[in-house]
Amino acid sequence: MELATHLTFLPTVLGDVPNPKKIAAHICEFRRRLSPDGTADHWWSYGTGQVEAARSVADLCMTYSAFGEPLFAKFLPFPAGFDQVTPEQLQTGNLTALPGNTTVCRAALALARISRYREEDALAARFVQVGLADLESRPGLGGAIRVSLEDIAAALGVALGSFA
Repeated sequence: MELATHLTFLPTVLGDVPNPKKIAAHICEFRRRLSPDGTADHWWSYGTGQVEAARSVADLCMTYSAFGEPLFAKFLPFPAGFDQVTPEQLQTGNLTALPGNTTVCRAALALARISRYREEDALAARFVQVGLADLESRPGLGGAIRVSLEDIAAALGVALGSFA
């Protein structure tokens, strides 16, 4: 089961503005699989009959109540959860405070956009710096992410050389 979180003011991973009534999990900014006990992935069996299927459904529902609901609750109301993530955390590769699996550069872009939305431009610039530094360590990766980070830097009036 895929869990997803997306803020309506963020573009989707495809770059468009989402329709909150129609957005699908696979284009949300933050996604992760529901799994018991913090495991990386879990697949529930349909079973070979109604009894096994009912057990799987009950286990899935119990797992969602134990792990899914608390995950979403950490981020309500906005900006709860997001306002706790720092550029320094991202810089160390610590992405555990986010509502889904992502990369440092992608998280930095999302958090820079969130900071701009919250009119925290100095913080947005720091997230841009982390994202660009992460991309520098991964040559050939993140073309669209790089362009978006550079666009934010330009909108903030920050010279890219000042991030070096």
